Amino acid sequence: ETECFRDIAEHPNDPTCRLIYADWLEERGDPRGEFIRLQCAREEMGRCPQAGPLALRERQLMHQNRREWIGPLHRSDMRVKFRGGLIDEVVVSTWAFNRLIDDLQQRAPVLRSLRLSDSSKGGIAEAIKRLANSPLAEHLRSLDLSGCGVTSAHVRRLAQATKLTRLTTLLLASNPICEDGIRLLVRAGNFAHLQVLDLNGIALRRKTMKMLMEPDRLLDLRLLVISGRHNPAAQRMLKPLQARFGDRLMDC
Repeated sequence: ETECFRDIAEHPNDPTCRLIYADWLEERGDPRGEFIRLQCAREEMGRCPQAGPLALRERQLMHQNRREWIGPLHRSDMRVKFRGGLIDEVVVSTWAFNRLIDDLQQRAPVLRSLRLSDSSKGGIAEAIKRLANSPLAEHLRSLDLSGCGVTSAHVRRLAQATKLTRLTTLLLASNPICEDGIRLLVRAGNFAHLQVLDLNGIALRRKTMKMLMEPDRLLDLRLLVISGRHNPAAQRMLKPLQARFGDRLMDC
């Protein structure tokens, strides 16, 4: 089973790996095998009338097996989305994440997208520490920490996480990140392959914006979101940023 998860994580958009796992499950009488086949088939079909019966059968299987497949993850402060028969995206409050990370590791072994929300009860430092040391980090492609009170110290923890090496999307809008944090985002190896970086709502100074323009950094970036339009200190750097990133720069 571990081998199947590894193959799925390595080739997340290839249904073949998931169908091999479905075979393995069906040989053991596990209904998740049928569920994987249904979701893979429906994704390939797209929106068409023939997909209706597949979606209906999916819902039946989920209704019958929700307790086993989702268990404690079925709660008001957590949203779970399946893709290809496996949990692919999770939105969860920071408080719940810190208490349910073991269940997440068990039930979402190939999780690709995680959003932490509602950090009003605190716990963001603990959440980042737990994530950095968790197997969940190994396959994560998208991490959304917008408005969670993330500081430069938290960015450092993420930058040093040896398992968090596949991130392509990092959303950090509206966080009190200062110069040291921006330097890490630009230069740390864990962030070298980012394709989307959201810094909207972060007070970028002239010096930090110059870091974003370093020519040998952020080479894979397809979208950089900042809020320089209403920041007099940063406005003088907008044109050089636009010259480097072109339509990949979004100034909010």
